[in-house]
Amino acid sequence: MLQQFCQTGTVEYRSHSGRLTSITEEKVNEVKDACENESGS
Repeated sequence: MLQQFCQTGTVEYRSHSGRLTSITEEKVNEVKDACENESGS
């Protein structure tokens, strides 16, 4: 998820068949913070 956010700026998934993934605002913020820390911002 971190790699996807860093590449696309979003953690939203493209629609596809299969099990739905629940993405919470808290998880989005965790990923955003991790990406910013990794990039040295």
